[in-house]
Amino acid sequence: MKNLFTLLFFFLWSFNIWSQTTIDSLLLQHIQKVPFTLNTDIEGLTKYLIQPAQTEAEKLRSIYLWLIHSIKYDVAAIDNKKRINKNNQDILTRKKAICWGYSTLLKSMCEIANIPATVISGYVKTSLNGMPFLKYPTHAWNAVQIEDRWYLLDATWDSGLLDSPSDFYEKFGEKYFCTTPNNFITNHLPANPQWQLLDCPISIKTFQLSTDSMLITIKNSNCTAIFDSVTNYATLTYHDQLLLKAISAYQFNPTEDNRKELGHTQIEYQEYLSDLAIELQSAQNIDSLLLIQLQMIDLCEVADELTDLFDTQLENCAYNYFNYAVALSQVSLTPENEQQMIQKMLFYFQQASEQLEALPRNMFIEQAIEQSESYSEYLNKRLSITKK
Repeated sequence: MKNLFTLLFFFLWSFNIWSQTTIDSLLLQHIQKVPFTLNTDIEGLTKYLIQPAQTEAEKLRSIYLWLIHSIKYDVAAIDNKKRINKNNQDILTRKKAICWGYSTLLKSMCEIANIPATVISGYVKTSLNGMPFLKYPTHAWNAVQIEDRWYLLDATWDSGLLDSPSDFYEKFGEKYFCTTPNNFITNHLPANPQWQLLDCPISIKTFQLSTDSMLITIKNSNCTAIFDSVTNYATLTYHDQLLLKAISAYQFNPTEDNRKELGHTQIEYQEYLSDLAIELQSAQNIDSLLLIQLQMIDLCEVADELTDLFDTQLENCAYNYFNYAVALSQVSLTPENEQQMIQKMLFYFQQASEQLEALPRNMFIEQAIEQSESYSEYLNKRLSITKK
């Protein structure tokens, strides 16, 4: 990676929405006077940083300048291959972070300043013509929305440069601050292609080309804009965003690692739906409850096809079958639908039992199997009566 970033800075120039004015020097002076009591108070610190700002753009600029000058790259975390900082509080205390920490901290500070922001994970090029690592995303950066327009920035690469795994250079820059998408894409490829912010998103294959060839391909692209969903994305719930990210990442680059990530993300999403199911159960909203439970079952089944699930995940998925069968018992029966509903309940109780019996036993599994068998015995007796 020798001379890597010298080369990157040579070709990845920036057309920022901010020109170099005296505002930067004023903001830097303000940043240098951050009260000690605010150093680990993310809300108080953010509000202090944006005090002199007159616009959203200046608020972002102040936060960004503080971030790239105050947080150092956590070389120890990379060397030890473990995540030392668990949250923003840890980062503010240690004043160190890796790319994910820079990105999540920037997002949180922007949100306090009422600036929409998101964390983007993806792939990067570490040389002009080298082949990128594409098995799974290895880097994180941000997109922020200023005056209804989204911009890309990478605080990690502007805060300091890694020339080797053990060396960090405090070489501050602005090459990755609100850089135009056509230039940002030359060495940053989002796992979710909509965050390329290009009218014609490039493919994985194009990203593997040399920089010159990439730029020519982008310039000569002749297509209709297909990604206009960034604004819609921002309106989704947090859990919906996570699921969409995982789906898009796998569709865009269907590697084994991205497939596993999608599987586990689907399990996390069904856990989120389980909280909604509890609320619907309490409200006796059976129709909506049944729809949510079916979606949870589908998520589990697809996840199981995508990757090997943990025993605890399989156990929770088995309970989905059980809970759905119990919820079906709350549907009003008529002479016309009784046999069909009983058969349906029997099917899902059987699914629950089969999946639970394949798992290491514990008290809850034993109880669920016993209940499934008891319900099934009762339903079989009732079914035989209805057939007479």
